[in-house]
Amino acid sequence: MLLIAAHGSRAPWSWADADTIYPTADEELAHLDLNQSEWREVFVGPIERVANGPGGQTATVTDTVIALEKLQ
Repeated sequence: MLLIAAHGSRAPWSWADADTIYPTADEELAHLDLNQSEWREVFVGPIERVANGPGGQTATVTDTVIALEKLQ
């Protein structure tokens, strides 16, 4: 199993630039350039979750998730 989770959006309290562009799960998967006949996609896409900031604030953020199963 190969699992990759990455930021897909910016939390309001983040130090990242407000105009930061986050790649989608599909874009990240394409960049891996894996042999598709050797992997089965279990899940490739965004997941939203509620994040908690350092001052107790909350915000809905997006994570990108790639879950692949090695076939051989």
